[in-house]
This record gives sequence, structure tokens and C-alpha cells, in this order.
Amino acid sequence: MRLNVRTKLLGGFLVVIAMLLVVFGISWNGLTSMAAATDFIVHEALPEDQEVRDLELQLALQTEFYFEYAITLDHEVLEKAREQTNVILKESAQLEGQLAGEPEMLQLLL
Repeated sequence: MRLNVRTKLLGGFLVVIAMLLVVFGISWNGLTSMAAATDFIVHEALPEDQEVRDLELQLALQTEFYFEYAITLDHEVLEKAREQTNVILKESAQLEGQLAGEPEMLQLLL
């Protein structure tokens, strides 16, 4: 079967268009899954990570107050440390509620 030049060119263009559609479909699927992963990171993982960093900062501040009290025996500093303990307990309870669905992360907190 002999094909003329026009038929060969049209066939070649159709093959290229079909390949482009396949590449487009694969790319679209990859971009959609990447968007879902990005949404998870931005809306769930980062806020929890920020909360953990804030809790670590509060713990460091509390430790600093206790060290200062141990050195100076100033009861005002001890009161600040106790207030800091209340802040830590509130933040850890809040974070514990956020991590309720993730037992391995919750274990790290406890």
C-alpha cells in the first residue's frame, strides 16, 4: 500500500498530537498530586510545626526563669516561671488536640 505525502504528513502530525495528549495527561496528574501535597504541607504540617516550635520556645523560657530563680532566689522570677508553666500547659493541651489523629506525633509530644 502506497501512501502519498499528504497522508504521511497527516499521520505524523496525528501521532505527535497523540503523544502530546499523553504527556499532557501525565503532567496534569503530577501537578494535581503536587498541589494536594503542597496544600497538606501549608495548611496542616506547617502550623503544627510552628506550634511545636512555640512550645519549645516556651519551655526554654521557663527553664531560664528556673535557672535565674536558683541563682537569685527572687520569688518574682519564680512566679514568672509558674506563669510560664501555665502557658506551656495551655499550649501543649491545644497542640495535643491538633495531633489527636497522629499517634506517632502525639507520642513525641508526650
